Amino acid sequence: MSQLKAAIRALMSNQLPRRQSIDRWDNVLAGKEAILTIPVGPTYYMVEIGHNLNLTDIEYIQFKLNGKPHIFVTPQELKDLATEAGIHWNDNRICIYFGDPSMTSLEGQFLGEMVTKITDTWKCYVKLKAGVASPVLTASALTMPAQPERYFLPEIISTSMKAARGGYNDISVPSESDFFVRRIFMSGADIEELEIKIDGTTYTKGTAADFNEDLQRFKRTPIADTFVFDPVQQGFGALGVFHQYAPGGDLVYRVKKTNAGDFPVLIEGVRMVKPLPTA
Repeated sequence: MSQLKAAIRALMSNQLPRRQSIDRWDNVLAGKEAILTIPVGPTYYMVEIGHNLNLTDIEYIQFKLNGKPHIFVTPQELKDLATEAGIHWNDNRICIYFGDPSMTSLEGQFLGEMVTKITDTWKCYVKLKAGVASPVLTASALTMPAQPERYFLPEIISTSMKAARGGYNDISVPSESDFFVRRIFMSGADIEELEIKIDGTTYTKGTAADFNEDLQRFKRTPIADTFVFDPVQQGFGALGVFHQYAPGGDLVYRVKKTNAGDFPVLIEGVRMVKPLPTA
């Protein structure tokens, strides 16, 4: 009976995402940053950017909330994120997910939803390559009703790390009490092993083959030439996220890599921006 009541409440509240057009583009020109001003107030589950270009004609996509970047990613990286999670992908409809449709729990589905406030300024910047002919961009979204408070902010950041030598490298990572990792993609066919250590204690450790085997066990898809650390692979979202925090301040990614040099890293997660209510 309790399940039936919960289902009736869900039907009456009409909270699930529904499609809306959010076309408000400026500066859609070759070699420039096209700017999408996104309507604020609703809660966003996903933003979709339609286009008439090749995927490689778009250099990056960046979202800024009140002038501060919280998403910086390439279309190919977004495609890799979708592919790994088993989410449908269309090259001409680039989807940036804040919620996660691959999760099996409600809290997992909606943990990273983008709550906007009427006082926010939220914009998306799409950098187009020079020389592209007659670019056309469209925008739509899956939205939900407004919420009174924003507790989490979704982040997808494309960055890099450095292996000083071939073999094992201890890479110090910022310890952030407010950041929770959903997935990390380390690009490079020569990345052989990852160990995450928190204040000297191993949190997780395995080879590329080990982690890929786990992905497939949980119906995820390994990405070619990429080391994937996916703590939410079992589908429960908030129960699986990796809290990127070391109480003693010593957080280390020990990476075994055949060759020295920089390597691209994509980090997807959520940042707590307001303490959760205690009652």
